[in-house]
Amino acid sequence: MEFCVSLAGVPVRVVHKYEHIRALCNDYLTDEEPIVTVSATDEEIEAESELTNGEFPIEICEGTCIHRAATRALVKYGVMLIHSAVITVDGEAFVFMAKSGVGKSTHIRLWQKVFGERAVVLNGDKPYFTFENGVLTAHGTPWRGKEFLGCNMKAPVRGMCLLHRGAENVISPATSRDAVGQIFHQVLLPQDGAEMASFMMMMDKIVRNVPIYNLYCNMDDDAARVSYNGMKGN
Repeated sequence: MEFCVSLAGVPVRVVHKYEHIRALCNDYLTDEEPIVTVSATDEEIEAESELTNGEFPIEICEGTCIHRAATRALVKYGVMLIHSAVITVDGEAFVFMAKSGVGKSTHIRLWQKVFGERAVVLNGDKPYFTFENGVLTAHGTPWRGKEFLGCNMKAPVRGMCLLHRGAENVISPATSRDAVGQIFHQVLLPQDGAEMASFMMMMDKIVRNVPIYNLYCNMDDDAARVSYNGMKGN
Protein backbone atom coordinates (compact mmCIF):
# COMPACT_ATOMS: atom_id res chain seq x y z
CA MET A 1 0.00 0.00 0.00
CA GLU A 2 1.12 3.55 -0.55
CA PHE A 3 0.06 7.20 -0.39
CA CYS A 4 1.67 10.61 -0.84
CA VAL A 5 2.12 13.38 1.74
CA SER A 6 3.61 16.85 1.72
CA LEU A 7 6.25 17.20 4.45
CA ALA A 8 7.72 20.71 4.83
CA GLY A 9 6.67 21.34 1.23
CA VAL A 10 8.34 18.20 -0.15
CA PRO A 11 6.02 15.56 -1.71
CA VAL A 12 6.88 12.15 -0.29
CA ARG A 13 5.57 8.71 -1.28
CA VAL A 14 5.03 6.46 1.75
CA VAL A 15 5.01 2.71 1.11
CA HIS A 16 3.55 0.85 4.09
CA LYS A 17 2.04 -2.39 5.42
CA TYR A 18 -0.20 -1.17 8.24
CA GLU A 19 -3.06 1.35 8.27
CA HIS A 20 -1.81 3.31 11.28
CA ILE A 21 0.64 5.44 9.29
CA ARG A 22 -2.03 6.30 6.69
CA ALA A 23 -4.41 7.53 9.39
CA LEU A 24 -1.61 9.44 11.13
CA CYS A 25 -0.76 11.32 7.93
CA ASN A 26 -4.33 12.06 6.89
CA ASP A 27 -4.00 15.86 7.23
CA TYR A 28 -0.85 15.90 5.08
CA LEU A 29 -2.06 13.98 2.02
CA THR A 30 -1.26 15.52 -1.36
CA ASP A 31 -1.85 14.83 -5.04
CA GLU A 32 1.59 16.20 -5.97
CA GLU A 33 4.04 13.94 -7.76
CA PRO A 34 6.41 12.59 -5.10
CA ILE A 35 10.14 13.22 -5.38
CA VAL A 36 11.04 11.05 -2.36
CA THR A 37 9.93 7.51 -1.50
CA VAL A 38 10.23 6.06 2.00
CA SER A 39 9.32 2.75 3.59
CA ALA A 40 10.34 0.43 6.42
CA THR A 41 11.56 -3.14 6.06
CA ASP A 42 10.30 -5.96 8.25
CA GLU A 43 13.76 -6.11 9.82
CA GLU A 44 13.68 -2.40 10.71
CA ILE A 45 10.21 -2.68 12.20
CA GLU A 46 11.19 -5.72 14.24
CA ALA A 47 14.35 -3.99 15.48
CA GLU A 48 12.28 -0.97 16.56
CA SER A 49 9.90 -3.26 18.43
CA GLU A 50 12.78 -4.95 20.21
CA LEU A 51 14.32 -1.56 21.05
CA THR A 52 11.12 -0.59 22.87
CA ASN A 53 10.83 -4.03 24.52
CA GLY A 54 7.54 -4.65 22.71
CA GLU A 55 5.89 -1.69 24.44
CA PHE A 56 4.32 -0.42 21.22
CA PRO A 57 2.22 -2.29 18.62
CA ILE A 58 4.00 -3.27 15.44
CA GLU A 59 2.07 -0.67 13.40
CA ILE A 60 3.35 2.09 15.68
CA CYS A 61 6.89 0.81 15.17
CA GLU A 62 6.40 0.98 11.40
CA GLY A 63 5.32 4.62 11.74
CA THR A 64 8.43 5.41 13.75
CA CYS A 65 10.68 3.76 11.18
CA ILE A 66 9.01 5.63 8.31
CA HIS A 67 9.37 8.91 10.18
CA ARG A 68 13.08 8.22 10.64
CA ALA A 69 13.49 7.35 6.95
CA ALA A 70 11.63 10.49 5.84
CA THR A 71 13.65 12.72 8.15
CA ARG A 72 16.95 11.44 6.79
CA ALA A 73 15.77 11.59 3.17
CA LEU A 74 14.58 15.18 3.50
CA VAL A 75 17.91 16.58 4.71
CA LYS A 76 19.20 17.03 1.15
CA TYR A 77 16.10 19.14 0.42
CA GLY A 78 16.99 21.56 3.20
CA VAL A 79 14.64 20.08 5.79
CA MET A 80 15.76 19.47 9.38
CA LEU A 81 13.98 17.83 12.29
CA ILE A 82 14.58 19.43 15.70
CA HIS A 83 12.93 17.64 18.59
CA SER A 84 11.03 20.55 20.14
CA ALA A 85 7.67 22.11 20.88
CA VAL A 86 6.54 24.98 18.66
CA ILE A 87 3.73 27.42 19.34
CA THR A 88 2.67 30.40 17.27
CA VAL A 89 1.34 33.73 18.47
CA ASP A 90 -0.04 36.17 15.91
CA GLY A 91 1.50 34.04 13.13
CA GLU A 92 5.05 33.91 14.51
CA ALA A 93 6.63 30.66 15.74
CA PHE A 94 8.40 30.25 19.07
CA VAL A 95 10.48 27.10 19.54
CA PHE A 96 11.27 25.33 22.83
CA MET A 97 13.95 22.66 23.20
CA ALA A 98 14.63 20.74 26.39
CA LYS A 99 15.71 17.42 27.81
CA SER A 100 12.91 14.89 28.20
CA GLY A 101 10.75 15.60 31.23
CA VAL A 102 11.69 19.27 31.64
CA GLY A 103 8.25 20.43 30.50
CA LYS A 104 8.01 21.56 26.85
CA SER A 105 4.35 20.57 26.57
CA THR A 106 3.54 22.16 29.93
CA HIS A 107 5.21 25.39 28.85
CA ILE A 108 3.33 25.73 25.57
CA ARG A 109 0.07 25.03 27.41
CA LEU A 110 0.90 28.07 29.55
CA TRP A 111 1.14 30.08 26.34
CA GLN A 112 -2.30 28.84 25.31
CA LYS A 113 -3.67 29.88 28.70
CA VAL A 114 -2.03 33.33 28.66
CA PHE A 115 -2.51 34.25 24.98
CA GLY A 116 -5.81 32.48 24.32
CA GLU A 117 -6.93 32.31 20.69
CA ARG A 118 -3.82 34.18 19.56
CA ALA A 119 -1.78 31.05 20.36
CA VAL A 120 -1.83 27.95 18.13
CA VAL A 121 0.32 24.87 18.72
CA LEU A 122 2.19 24.09 15.50
CA ASN A 123 3.80 20.87 16.76
CA GLY A 124 4.41 19.47 20.22
CA ASP A 125 7.28 17.10 19.51
CA LYS A 126 8.80 16.63 16.03
CA PRO A 127 8.45 19.71 13.78
CA TYR A 128 10.47 20.15 10.61
CA PHE A 129 12.40 23.33 9.78
CA THR A 130 13.42 24.93 6.50
CA PHE A 131 14.74 28.28 5.37
CA GLU A 132 12.32 30.18 3.15
CA ASN A 133 13.64 33.40 1.63
CA GLY A 134 16.34 33.40 4.30
CA VAL A 135 13.89 33.00 7.19
CA LEU A 136 13.83 29.90 9.39
CA THR A 137 10.35 28.40 9.07
CA ALA A 138 8.73 25.78 11.31
CA HIS A 139 6.42 23.17 9.77
CA GLY A 140 3.88 20.90 11.38
CA THR A 141 4.30 17.15 10.86
CA PRO A 142 2.11 14.09 11.45
CA TRP A 143 4.42 13.12 14.33
CA ARG A 144 3.16 15.28 17.20
CA GLY A 145 4.11 13.37 20.35
CA LYS A 146 2.03 11.36 22.78
CA GLU A 147 -0.33 14.30 23.42
CA PHE A 148 -0.98 14.82 19.66
CA LEU A 149 -0.39 18.58 19.85
CA GLY A 150 -0.10 20.33 16.50
CA CYS A 151 -1.58 20.91 13.06
CA ASN A 152 -0.64 21.18 9.39
CA MET A 153 0.69 24.73 9.22
CA LYS A 154 3.94 26.64 8.91
CA ALA A 155 5.20 29.88 10.42
CA PRO A 156 8.38 31.99 10.48
CA VAL A 157 10.46 31.46 13.61
CA ARG A 158 10.79 34.51 15.85
CA GLY A 159 13.07 32.82 18.40
CA MET A 160 14.24 29.55 19.92
CA CYS A 161 14.58 28.76 23.63
CA LEU A 162 16.68 26.23 25.51
CA LEU A 163 14.25 25.41 28.30
CA HIS A 164 15.43 24.81 31.87
CA ARG A 165 13.63 24.55 35.17
CA GLY A 166 14.32 27.40 37.60
CA ALA A 167 12.99 29.06 40.73
CA GLU A 168 12.41 32.30 38.82
CA ASN A 169 11.49 33.15 35.25
CA VAL A 170 14.57 34.53 33.48
CA ILE A 171 15.45 34.68 29.78
CA SER A 172 18.81 35.66 28.29
CA PRO A 173 20.68 35.15 25.00
CA ALA A 174 22.40 31.76 24.65
CA THR A 175 25.96 31.44 23.44
CA SER A 176 26.56 29.77 20.09
CA ARG A 177 28.24 26.90 21.91
CA ASP A 178 25.20 26.36 24.16
CA ALA A 179 22.89 26.53 21.16
CA VAL A 180 24.83 24.04 19.04
CA GLY A 181 25.20 21.65 21.97
CA GLN A 182 21.49 21.70 22.75
CA ILE A 183 20.36 21.38 19.13
CA PHE A 184 22.68 18.41 18.55
CA HIS A 185 20.86 16.57 21.33
CA GLN A 186 17.51 17.19 19.61
CA VAL A 187 18.18 16.06 16.04
CA LEU A 188 18.42 12.84 14.04
CA LEU A 189 21.89 12.80 12.52
CA PRO A 190 22.30 11.85 8.84
CA GLN A 191 24.00 8.59 7.93
CA ASP A 192 26.14 9.56 4.94
CA GLY A 193 28.64 12.27 4.12
CA ALA A 194 26.56 14.25 1.62
CA GLU A 195 23.58 14.42 3.96
CA MET A 196 25.84 15.38 6.86
CA ALA A 197 27.32 18.26 4.84
CA SER A 198 23.82 19.61 4.13
CA PHE A 199 22.86 19.10 7.76
CA MET A 200 25.89 20.99 9.08
CA MET A 201 25.31 23.88 6.68
CA MET A 202 21.76 24.26 7.95
CA MET A 203 22.87 23.96 11.57
CA ASP A 204 25.39 26.76 11.02
CA LYS A 205 22.76 28.90 9.31
CA ILE A 206 20.35 28.48 12.23
CA VAL A 207 22.94 29.45 14.84
CA ARG A 208 24.07 32.46 12.81
CA ASN A 209 20.65 33.81 11.88
CA VAL A 210 18.10 32.84 14.56
CA PRO A 211 17.92 34.42 18.04
CA ILE A 212 18.44 31.61 20.58
CA TYR A 213 17.89 32.02 24.31
CA ASN A 214 18.29 30.24 27.63
CA LEU A 215 15.00 30.25 29.51
CA TYR A 216 14.81 29.33 33.19
CA CYS A 217 11.22 29.08 34.33
CA ASN A 218 9.03 27.85 37.18
CA MET A 219 5.97 27.01 35.07
CA ASP A 220 3.60 29.61 36.44
CA ASP A 221 1.69 31.89 34.05
CA ASP A 222 4.42 34.52 34.15
CA ALA A 223 6.81 32.05 32.50
CA ALA A 224 4.90 32.45 29.25
CA ARG A 225 4.96 36.25 29.45
CA VAL A 226 8.66 36.37 30.27
CA SER A 227 9.64 34.05 27.42
CA TYR A 228 7.37 35.81 24.92
CA ASN A 229 8.54 39.30 25.84
CA GLY A 230 12.17 38.20 25.81
CA MET A 231 11.96 36.72 22.32
CA LYS A 232 9.96 39.70 21.05
CA GLY A 233 12.60 42.08 22.42
CA ASN A 234 10.13 43.82 24.74
